[in-house]
Amino acid sequence: MKNLLKVRRWDAGMKQYELAIKLRCSAPYLSLVENGRVDPPKEFKALAAQIFKVNIEEIFPETVRVERALKNELSNRSNRINFDAC
Repeated sequence: MKNLLKVRRWDAGMKQYELAIKLRCSAPYLSLVENGRVDPPKEFKALAAQIFKVNIEEIFPETVRVERALKNELSNRSNRINFDAC
């Protein structure tokens, strides 16, 4: 499982269609997200976090790790470029 959205929904006692309405998506799309078949956009993730009153990384931990790794890599590359330019 790539995310904990389904677990959060279960813990909240929500039906899939109820959460789908709050997330402004269809129940089939929510199912794809919950089962890790679709990586939703940041806006979707932020809204889910807002609904459950948690940080995005508490529902979508993989996303945050990947974003941090990408930022670190870009930072390292820019540091190398600046260093080489001197």
